[in-house]
Amino acid sequence: MNHLRNLTIKFFLHLLILGIILPMLGRVPAAEIIFTAVLLTVALYYIGDLFFLPAYGPGWTALSDAGIAFGIFWGLILLVPGFSLPLASIPIPSLAIAAVEYIHHLILRGRIPSTRPPENPG
Repeated sequence: MNHLRNLTIKFFLHLLILGIILPMLGRVPAAEIIFTAVLLTVALYYIGDLFFLPAYGPGWTALSDAGIAFGIFWGLILLVPGFSLPLASIPIPSLAIAAVEYIHHLILRGRIPSTRPPENPG
């Protein structure tokens, strides 16, 4: 497994989702969006992709990722003064992250075919 490639893809997916959703929900500076994307990437990769995904599959792992993301957003709201996001809006980015993670898990497990032509074994 290529960890650096997977972490990079995961980071940019999280950055894209958070960069679109969080400014619509509250006052979240760009630095906080980047910090949140890094935090989510590291936590969800090591907890979700390396621990849950091999044992429970993509569906349950995406569900656990939603819970982990929910907890991270809640902690950031409580601990970071510049992170101004209403508590009631936490499920929106958490579920968006879970949806993207589900697709990413399918790709990691090889269930979504790549666009490359099959290699010739002979």
